[in-house]
Amino acid sequence: MVINDLQFGDEEPEDIELVFFATVLHEFAHILERPRLFRERSDAEPARLLFEAIVLAAYVQNPPLEDMPERIPLQDHGKRFIRAALHLRHRAYAAGTCIGLAFVCPNRLYGLSHANAYRVALGDEPVRLADARIRDVLASPPPAEISRRWADDLAHWLSHQVSEKEEIA
Repeated sequence: MVINDLQFGDEEPEDIELVFFATVLHEFAHILERPRLFRERSDAEPARLLFEAIVLAAYVQNPPLEDMPERIPLQDHGKRFIRAALHLRHRAYAAGTCIGLAFVCPNRLYGLSHANAYRVALGDEPVRLADARIRDVLASPPPAEISRRWADDLAHWLSHQVSEKEEIA
């Protein structure tokens, strides 16, 4: 995981540690909420893995942005990500590091309800599953209330997108 130090340039020196830690938790939630990148494969010989690593590195270094369709801003910050981020934030808090919900899970940037609304929707799950692996938590069905919150946010976001396109037309 690579953190861009430039994003911390505007922070006050006393805030840098918390902002850095919140950023690490945010990015770690992305890692945990995605399916495994590497599984046992019959073609996993060293030359093939080296080729795939080179292709991936080239893509990351020079992504074909002009050929990519417009991305949905909340695409990478969905229900699974929010759930993982809130669990990680709860564990950090239990370990003595208090970080604001919006720093770890900046939902407002993506047109979603505030992270606190998702924390409430999650209920006591972070406490009950504090000893479980995050991947195991994500493999279990989410609480119904967090699914409702996500569905409401998604419907609101989509209706907003449609109304914007109608205004343009």
